[in-house]
Order: sequence, then C-alpha cells, then structure tokens
Amino acid sequence: MNNTESQEINEFRKSVLLIDDDADLLDRFRDVFEMEDFDVFTASNGKEALDMLKTMPESDLPDLIMLDYMMPIMNGEKFSQARQNDPRLRKIPVVLMTANGDLMSVMKKVHVNAYLEKPMDIDHVLRVAGNFIGVQEASKNRILH
Repeated sequence: MNNTESQEINEFRKSVLLIDDDADLLDRFRDVFEMEDFDVFTASNGKEALDMLKTMPESDLPDLIMLDYMMPIMNGEKFSQARQNDPRLRKIPVVLMTANGDLMSVMKKVHVNAYLEKPMDIDHVLRVAGNFIGVQEASKNRILH
C-alpha cells in the first residue's frame, strides 16, 4: 500500500469512543458499531477516556464520542468540562446517553451536541452517530478540496 492509499483510508475511516460504566452496553455497542465498519474505542469512565484521548495523535482522535452521564470516578459532566478546556478535544461531537429523567437539568450542566435517553434503540443510535459522522466528513471534504 502506498502513502496516498493509506491517507485515503484514514480520510474515510469512521471512529467512535464509547464511554460507559456498563460493560454489557459497551460490548453490545462495540459489536454493532464494528459491524458498521467503525473503529471503536471504549472507556469505562471519563478519566479513562480523557487519559486515552490525551495520548492519541490528532489524526487518531475519534469522530464521535458517545458519553454516559452517570459513571464512577469521572462522570459525564466532569468529562465534558475537561473536554471543553482542551482545544484538540473540543471539536469532537458528543452524544450524551442518560437514564436521568431530568434532562433539562443535565443539559444545562453538560456541553454536548445531542442526547439519547436510555434505554436506547440501537438503530436510532446508529442514525444519530451517522449524522454526526456525515457532518464531519462533509467538513473534511470542504477543507480538502
């Protein structure tokens, strides 16, 4: 594979970071996203996710973050605050996943692009993810051409 082919593959790769303390949900979502040709990264809390993201080269950062709100160690709110303070991470769209019934209160605390209420329909999750990835790809294409 030559260098141009490698760059083209990277330009069209789709990736998602799933952050949730529910191991079964992470496994289920990983399987589904991988079947849709996503590169999938997982973390069981916000701190683990931040540590992972900070060590990644910019070119490997995920196209989308799916973030649970209620987690131990570092919850979705604290992760969101830390993400907003990092210029590299701030540009990555975030979809909040929550079972918290008081969404208005949650949305005031967490800077996200969209939210999904748990339990979630996996087809809806994929549509939402695809919408954000499509916007990202369109932006990349405008910049590249």
